[in-house]
Amino acid sequence: MIKCNIVSFSPLAAWEKPFDSENTYEDDFFVNENEHVRVNMMQHESDYNRYYDQDLSCEVVELPYKGTAQALLILPDDGKMKQVENALSKETVCNWFSKFETRRLHLYLPRISISGSYDVKDLFMEMGITDVFSSNADLSGISGSRTLQVSQAIHKALLKVDETGTEAAGATAIILSKVSLPHITTKFNRPFIMLIFEKATGTTLFMGKIVDPTME
Repeated sequence: MIKCNIVSFSPLAAWEKPFDSENTYEDDFFVNENEHVRVNMMQHESDYNRYYDQDLSCEVVELPYKGTAQALLILPDDGKMKQVENALSKETVCNWFSKFETRRLHLYLPRISISGSYDVKDLFMEMGITDVFSSNADLSGISGSRTLQVSQAIHKALLKVDETGTEAAGATAIILSKVSLPHITTKFNRPFIMLIFEKATGTTLFMGKIVDPTME
């Protein structure tokens, strides 16, 4: 028996501050120090919540959707991805929120269209969910038979990001600066982490590491 777990974040979530497709251009995205791919790089200049974490060596930018959903983009410095991944927790995210400053950003973000399938059986077993994978499994509530057990647990993930917003499956007020500050250029042209969450409840809807925005 194969269990497929698909969680959706739909319909397309629209950016509060959409990118203009006429400003999108081809640029390099550096997958690693030896490899790069060509991407459609979106750009937009506006006021965003932004924080640079000196301890973790990463830049964090909040992009609001229309409604209560938010995207959190985390750009580690070169060679610091593992450090950021290991430190990523609810406490870390709350700390970033408490230290956000609204700054004028010239933001560069690639269009994203990625998907993947992952066997999460080992993850479930580490969490103590073991009986369903053994002969002790009782799945009679969904199958009417006590002879079934789960052989695999597959998670299917899909993420699309473009100028208008985000469509993810995996399962708002505009804040203006009170003073005019020089803009900061933030370019997501190397691997980064993206979180999508519902701000009112703090529920994480999607989390992924973008290593190659073009990988289908």
